[in-house]
Amino acid sequence: REKVVALASKSMVVVADKTKQVDVLGSFDLPIEVDPIMWEQARDKIAEHCSGQVLLRGGEDDPYVTDNQGFILDCSFGPTISSPSKLEGEIRVIEGIVEVGLFVGICDAVVMASEEGISTLIKPNGRLK
Repeated sequence: REKVVALASKSMVVVADKTKQVDVLGSFDLPIEVDPIMWEQARDKIAEHCSGQVLLRGGEDDPYVTDNQGFILDCSFGPTISSPSKLEGEIRVIEGIVEVGLFVGICDAVVMASEEGISTLIKPNGRLK
C-alpha cells in the first residue's frame, strides 16, 4: 500500500533514523507480497533469483497477512542488489506476486536522523518542488 500512495503523491519523502541507512541494497531482506493461494509457487520461483533464504513472514502456522490479504515473503538477495530495476522486473513477472518492496526511482528526498543531527538528501530532477 505504501508504494501505491507514493506513486499517487506529488512527491515522496522518506523520514528515517541512521539504523535504516545502508551502503548498498541487499543488506536487509527484501519484502515481497504474494497471493496467499500462490505463495509456495511464488517462493520457489523467487528462490531461483535469490542468493539466500526466502521465508514466509510469521511462518506457515501463523503467516503475517497484509491489509490486502496477501502474505509477505522475506527474501535475502544480499550481499548486494546490484540492479534493483532489473530485479524488480524479474520478480514482478512471477505468477502470484502482488508487490515488490523496492521503491525504484520513486523517492524524492530522504530526511535522516542520527546522533549528530539531521541530514537531508534531495533527488536532483525529482518531483519535490
